[in-house]
Amino acid sequence: MEFKALKITNPLYLGHIGPLIDRFNKKINIEGITYESLYSYFAQNVQFGGDRTEFWIVYEGDKPVGFASWFVRMLPHLGKVCCDFLYSSNRMREPVELLVDEFEKFGLKHRAPLYEAYAINEELFRVHRLAATRKGYDVTRLKTVNFVGRKQ
Repeated sequence: MEFKALKITNPLYLGHIGPLIDRFNKKINIEGITYESLYSYFAQNVQFGGDRTEFWIVYEGDKPVGFASWFVRMLPHLGKVCCDFLYSSNRMREPVELLVDEFEKFGLKHRAPLYEAYAINEELFRVHRLAATRKGYDVTRLKTVNFVGRKQ
């Protein structure tokens, strides 16, 4: 089966991949992010992001199997684009590589020599790293640590 990537420019189109977004949200299980808030975030980026954000879907034939969103980082970051969410529902490398190709084009379009991405676990970090390394990028793990606090 052939894979293809499609840039989404109509926020109403996201409804076609609602179940995929829901599966991803359940997998990441981040406190404070619900399916509804994640869906709204993607819709907001598609509708109001202009050329500073993009949302892409990968299809295997007619079936959506993955998606990603990215944006131009604002100050204090310089020359950097960021892929904040990337999901592939299968174990094949082609969907991720298609998304990384489009992310690279986005960075080039915005004259960004630095590409940042978030990975929710070690497995996804390895997938990102492998796809980027195949394209000739050196991937360095950052030293930042995310955490959530809640008053007891």
